[in-house]
Amino acid sequence: MREQSTTLARPEAESPTHAARERSFQAVVTPEAVTAASEWAKHLAEELRLRNEDAYRVDLVLTEVVQNVVDHADVGDGAAPLEVHARVDDAGLRLTVVDAGREFDPLSVERPQRPDSIETAPVGGLGIVLVREFADECRYERQGERNLFEVYFALEPEKS
Repeated sequence: MREQSTTLARPEAESPTHAARERSFQAVVTPEAVTAASEWAKHLAEELRLRNEDAYRVDLVLTEVVQNVVDHADVGDGAAPLEVHARVDDAGLRLTVVDAGREFDPLSVERPQRPDSIETAPVGGLGIVLVREFADECRYERQGERNLFEVYFALEPEKS
């Protein structure tokens, strides 16, 4: 059994004061999972009272990661499970997306070259670029037959 791991990290930022909490979301790998994950992210952000900027980052990143699973996991016609685990504590918010699709480390893909103009820009292919830009840390690991893609967000306290 081959296990693989890749990490992309940024310097740590100051963290909010949140009691450690865990939440999870489960779906089947279908296009509807993208909308469902986005709704779950919005509810999570509301529950955690995240700043609007952080809520936006969490929703955008989770939506892009789940869309990537739907588009590229190659799970066939079966009801392949998709799981998202969230853990928030004083260090920030960590989301782990788990799927049983084909092995694929999105962090190993080189960044696309900047197009000369909007007219020559290709459609699509920027999801992982957005994930890298909006998350403070990204990590991929293959465990057995499952892909684990983890993103971390350093959260700033909500201003009073």
